[in-house]
Amino acid sequence: MDDAAATALQTRLAELCGHLNVLHSQLVDSIVEAIEGELWAQWGLRSPEHWLSWQTGLSPAHAKQLVDTARRKAELPTTFAALADGELSIDQVATIAKHVPSHNEGEACELAKSATVAQLRHVLSTYVYDPVPQPDAPKVAPEGGDPRDHVSMSFNEPGRFAMHVNAPSHEGAMIKSAIEEARDALFLAGNSDVTWLDALVEVCNRSMGTIESVSRRERFRLYWHLATDDAGGPAQAWLNGGPSLPQAMRDSLMCDGIVKPLWTTGGRPINVGRAIYIVPPHTRRVVLDRDRTCRFPGCHCTTHLEVHHLHPFLAGGRTDTRDLAALCPHHHDGHHRGEFTIAGNADIPGDVIFRDHRGRVIPEAGIPNRPNGPPPAPPPGKRYAHPTGERFEARWVQFSDPPTLKPDDDLRPASA
Repeated sequence: MDDAAATALQTRLAELCGHLNVLHSQLVDSIVEAIEGELWAQWGLRSPEHWLSWQTGLSPAHAKQLVDTARRKAELPTTFAALADGELSIDQVATIAKHVPSHNEGEACELAKSATVAQLRHVLSTYVYDPVPQPDAPKVAPEGGDPRDHVSMSFNEPGRFAMHVNAPSHEGAMIKSAIEEARDALFLAGNSDVTWLDALVEVCNRSMGTIESVSRRERFRLYWHLATDDAGGPAQAWLNGGPSLPQAMRDSLMCDGIVKPLWTTGGRPINVGRAIYIVPPHTRRVVLDRDRTCRFPGCHCTTHLEVHHLHPFLAGGRTDTRDLAALCPHHHDGHHRGEFTIAGNADIPGDVIFRDHRGRVIPEAGIPNRPNGPPPAPPPGKRYAHPTGERFEARWVQFSDPPTLKPDDDLRPASA
């Protein structure tokens, strides 16, 4: 290729990248609109990231990057204006959105125009930003620990558990790192829709799995109780020493779990049975080997699968493979909350049909519209100027301090 051809090709690439950046800006705008309008909350989808990946064919990681970036659009007007003008790429903008506070975004935006994504990630992730001053910030006690250190756990509304942690930065970083590692391990195992709660439960499962003492393991084992009353009323369920469980959660656990039945007469317990498996282990292995993944359309989760009775066990559903299907915890709970229905013979490929709460069949995947012509021309963007590729040292970067608080007199309304 001669010099003229090389120059023409590089010019064309720069123009295409400028237009691509403008299209990415339009995609981000659409994601913002979908989040604000809760368009993603349909058909059992667990998050905006899951919806975007399903709709666009993007990888879960790329979809998450776009959603995280879209959430900061209102805070970073200068950066997103550069994206809409074609001057910055979506990866450059995503890096700024991930690390930079709003009061430094203008400087970071100018830096991004001459830095590679790798350089930006290195500098912006390690830079120590000055926090914005907060009025009435609590003071740290000189001795006896920080009064802000706090962990609280409680069972609040039926079927829900709440936990709040306030810890020093270095300990919080350790907790965050452990949960991130567990989330990454679940993702690599095939759970493309893994949540932070899934990751936290995985950390806890690992901790419980390291207990070697049988007596200690039994002491901390989780049991739930099922009470059947001779009056013919609905079966009640509750955690061992804990709160009662709502009907949807009870039905979910009755699909696949270990049960300790408690028989009562006139409200008084008369016998506690031995722990029994709702789905025998050998049947469970057959179902999981047959399904391999969650059967919900578009879900590719392969870890922590639960076996669901297509016909409720308490209503006489049989524990046969034709009536059992593998579901991930998210979609298993969603079904018992009434978000969608399931019907069919699980042993026959394609016979199990999922319908949303309006009775519409849920398709296996998002179906994009076929193009009926050339793509719409984006508004003309500036030709993309690639990074210079020069040596880049983090110590050369110095962002300005955050704005200082105004005196109270300046903060009061003019009518005060």
